[in-house]
Amino acid sequence: MIFEAIARVVLEPSHGEPSTASSPESYGFIITLGAESFSSAVIPNGSGHLVPGQEAEVRLHFLAPQAASKAINPGSKFTFFECHRKGYGHVLSVNCA
Repeated sequence: MIFEAIARVVLEPSHGEPSTASSPESYGFIITLGAESFSSAVIPNGSGHLVPGQEAEVRLHFLAPQAASKAINPGSKFTFFECHRKGYGHVLSVNCA
């Protein structure tokens, strides 16, 4: 089973640190929706970086697809962490095959 989602995310700027872009082209998030958390690979569209304070569209590939597919729907709002920076996002669409 493949379960992926397209989401729009924003990485919050860290206080006291420069607002530099995240470096990898794909990396992992722990996404939290309410009381549930899911591990996902994150593939940014475009530059491959998340720039703090700027909205970006990403593809989320869930590592536990059956669990995630029961909880994540278009419009779902979530929080995440990238290294030590917090972010938030919402699901635009899902793909289940």
